Amino acid sequence: MNNLRFIADVHISPLTVAALILKEYDILRCTDLLPNTAADVDIL
Repeated sequence: MNNLRFIADVHISPLTVAALILKEYDILRCTDLLPNTAADVDIL
């Protein structure tokens, strides 16, 4: 796999993220680190 990392916003299903993790994508949901009310500027 390459060094590309992904972050999924709250509108991306946890099931989608889980499926991508199983396919060895480096991805996490922003709600794993921040509250679901976080502003886009805080996520970036």
